[in-house]
Amino acid sequence: MDVDGSTTLLFIAGLDLEPCVKLLTEVGVNLNHRDRSGSFVVLHMAAGYVRPGVAKVLLDLGTDLEVAGYVRVDALEILFPFGF
Repeated sequence: MDVDGSTTLLFIAGLDLEPCVKLLTEVGVNLNHRDRSGSFVVLHMAAGYVRPGVAKVLLDLGTDLEVAGYVRVDALEILFPFGF
């Protein structure tokens, strides 16, 4: 984690690296981590960078939608045009 509270999973969620997301969760990374500003959670990063494959993996792995809903823009609203 860096000084802003960003984690490897927050960074990876914005990239098209679904296998890395799965690997990180297998070793126990928190799917619902929020950065220090409170603005970003993992699902929000996937949605913001339009990574529907990563978002699907996160949802399949049990990301808490309530945590994602507290950010300024609901992650599922961003992903809705992509079939979510």
